[in-house]
Amino acid sequence: MNYVVATSRPDITFAMHECTRFSSAPTQKHEVAVRCIVRYLKGIRDKGYTLKPSDTPTLNCYVDADFAGSWTKETATEAISVHSRTGYTITFADCPILWTSKIAE
Repeated sequence: MNYVVATSRPDITFAMHECTRFSSAPTQKHEVAVRCIVRYLKGIRDKGYTLKPSDTPTLNCYVDADFAGSWTKETATEAISVHSRTGYTITFADCPILWTSKIAE
């Protein structure tokens, strides 16, 4: 599913990130969340994005970073020990052509 997120479905990025944070010790509610994501994907498999470029061919880059974890020191083996998140989106003519979101550990 991470491949699907990275290549064609940025709309489920946050949901998948939240599920994969707990992949080392998943619980029943994480399984329910993954099943919900799969049901969502099945329901929209015949849908797609329609990108309507603007008339002016401009290249833009939007960057953001935040402290997306706990404020205390924790062991590296705990799923909650996220330190920060950074990401960017590059658009051409108001259409996204490249995006990423990463956790800096």
